[in-house]
Amino acid sequence: MIWVLSESERLSHRARKALTNPGTRRFVSVVSIWEILLKHQTGKLLANHDIDRVVDAIERQSSWTVLGMETQHLRTFSSMLRFDEHKDPFDRLLIAQGIHEGLDIVTADLQFAKYGVKVVW
Repeated sequence: MIWVLSESERLSHRARKALTNPGTRRFVSVVSIWEILLKHQTGKLLANHDIDRVVDAIERQSSWTVLGMETQHLRTFSSMLRFDEHKDPFDRLLIAQGIHEGLDIVTADLQFAKYGVKVVW
């Protein structure tokens, strides 16, 4: 999400094309927002802007819908296979949401595809 907001060149051409397609429904998980805030608080994310402005920008994006965490997502999370090399709980929660909601996930992390969720990169 940070790459999207900052219009980073790190975002792949395919991902950028998918996200700018007028017919694409865009979701950002509350899990991603939470992770951004945690990384900022621990100094792992040095944002050029006040972090509250980043969160406000996400909320104001009319083309984006914030996807909350639901108990159904946690049930999917609980029933997912676990791959030892992929321990990041934030990623696994995003994957569970993607699986449950039938959403494609924009990510450069190739570990996501192991879970059967469609990755756009």
